[in-house]
Amino acid sequence: MTFDANASEIKLTKSGVTIFDATNLPGATIPSAEVTGSGFVLTFPDMRKDNAYYHSGASAGDGLHRNEYMAAYITMLPQNWGPTADDPGGVYTDDLPDIVLGPAPAGADFLDIRLKITRTADPTPLLGDTLPPVLPQGKTMPLLGQSLLLEEGPNFKRGIALLIKDGNIVLRRFQSASGVLEGLNYSPTNSPATNAAYTYKTAPGNLCYIIAADYHQTTSSTDIWQRGSANQLANYPMTDTTNYGSTYSLDFTIAPGYFNVDPTINAPTAKAMFHTWDIYDTAPAASPGTTWTYSVPIGLPAASRRVYVMIGSGNSITSTSFDVSSVTIGGVAATKEAGVATNNSGATAYQSSSIWSAAVPTGTSASVVITYTSNATGFNFVVAFVSYNLASGTHDDAETRSSAGAMSLATAADGFALSFGRNITSMSGDTLGAYSYQSFWRVGLTPTTGATFSTPIAGIGGSFPVPPTLVAAAFH
Repeated sequence: MTFDANASEIKLTKSGVTIFDATNLPGATIPSAEVTGSGFVLTFPDMRKDNAYYHSGASAGDGLHRNEYMAAYITMLPQNWGPTADDPGGVYTDDLPDIVLGPAPAGADFLDIRLKITRTADPTPLLGDTLPPVLPQGKTMPLLGQSLLLEEGPNFKRGIALLIKDGNIVLRRFQSASGVLEGLNYSPTNSPATNAAYTYKTAPGNLCYIIAADYHQTTSSTDIWQRGSANQLANYPMTDTTNYGSTYSLDFTIAPGYFNVDPTINAPTAKAMFHTWDIYDTAPAASPGTTWTYSVPIGLPAASRRVYVMIGSGNSITSTSFDVSSVTIGGVAATKEAGVATNNSGATAYQSSSIWSAAVPTGTSASVVITYTSNATGFNFVVAFVSYNLASGTHDDAETRSSAGAMSLATAADGFALSFGRNITSMSGDTLGAYSYQSFWRVGLTPTTGATFSTPIAGIGGSFPVPPTLVAAAFH
């Protein structure tokens, strides 16, 4: 390890790698942008539930069930709660919308979080066992990793995450219950006779609360205790008095910040690249146009800043050829880094994919104006990135495809590569975005040379059988 100190910088290096550099800090928060809260009420709803009824009895050969045992339970159904508005994989069964806590400055990419949390309303005990909070209550602590487990049971979990989304600091809630545990013998007919089994009302679930249990010896043919019998209905009404929701009180201080920044101007001074914005625009096909405009956040101003826009769109209502003719970003004419357009065999449907870039040194947002050669019918896909301090303003390599296959880019060290595809079934590697109409985008960092984008693609056929369009470009 070496230490280098002079009038302009303090730097620590090990084996040629910079560990600390006072002129290029690993991260810095913005005190003026802090978001605070005191006594913030955070609620989690009750879980979705059902009931289970256990019955066992031994037949005496006369139609009676001697020595019956019965037990009634409330059950917790398999479920997974989260923000369905941000669920490209479709994993959430129930919606817990994001909670916006406050704004984040343009380009901010991490959060320094101090949190004090206290549970003020407890969930019902799980089979008699209290579900204690995971964290010490009423103590202020840093939240490293920006996510936190709050409660945990044998088949149940609940937690939160804090993140930056769409220019805001967002609190995201999660809660889930697992599938039915092994050993719960549910009757497939939901009406066991002499066999020992659980039955359910609407669906099998895990036992979470026992209503009552009893042992009984049958004395007559009318003295039965199966689910649905008069005895069951009168003595075990299966009334649910549980509530597995919970409530917390939060005090927090959240300071957004930037990685690899100049503390004097809060702008990146090392090579940096950020994904800032994307949209799947489903404007009505009945109102097409040749010019589409979007307001896009582009991070902090800097002389070295360059903005990249990946575009996919189509025309399926006329036989006029279709492509992107020009793009401006913040009033600056953009350069096409890569682009390809295709049409179907009858020349009645067209689509295109392309990557554009422009140097935009001023402002924290920019109007992106896309002009097409003919009317776009909607379904625009637009993804924006921002880079700082690149060695060159032009791409190192670019490739396009309009058929199934893979692309390989010659990349430079300490750079990145972008790719976008439309009308494809999949994109391998670090895929970050997927939309309807089989559109995907991907970004990869290249700390060493020779990175390869291996991207199998195929047309989707059906009502829009247009060959796929795939573009990629590498920068450093």
